[in-house]
Parts: sequence; structure tokens; C-alpha cells
Amino acid sequence: MWRISRAAVPVTGDAHRVTTVEIFFDLVFVFAFTQIISFLVDDLTPIALLQGLILLVLMWWARSAYTWSLIAALLAALAIVELTNVRPREPA
Repeated sequence: MWRISRAAVPVTGDAHRVTTVEIFFDLVFVFAFTQIISFLVDDLTPIALLQGLILLVLMWWARSAYTWSLIAALLAALAIVELTNVRPREPA
């Protein structure tokens, strides 16, 4: 199994910005959450509460899977950089 040294993990400073894709997916999940809550407010029967709980669990699962896939992609990219010994160019 490959090991990635801590030196390979980039340290971000104050200039690190969130990407547009991250903000987009955050907004998608916030919108989905508001839709589930609005569904629950419209109908407060036990069946609707169970359906809302199932929807919240599914949304949480999807968010967790999305986060883990991004972490896995980042680690794969770091492993490729470490294996190929390709380093970013220093600014001139």
C-alpha cells in the first residue's frame, strides 16, 4: 500500500478560496434541506414525519458520499504527484 508523507499535503494559507463547485454543491444540499423541511411543515402526520426522516437520512448519506469522494480524489491526486515526482513550478 502506498503511503503519502505529510510533506506532500499542501498547506493552505489565508489566500485559499473555496471553489465554485464546492459552493454549488453546498447550495444544492441547502436547497434540498429546505424542501424537506417545507414538506414536513405542510403535513405533520406520523407517516409524513417518517418520510421526512427517511429523506433527511438519504440526503445526509448523499452529502457524506460526496465529501468522501472528494477526499479520495484529492488523495489520489496527491499519490500521483508523489509517485511521478512532479512538482508545481516556482513563481518567477
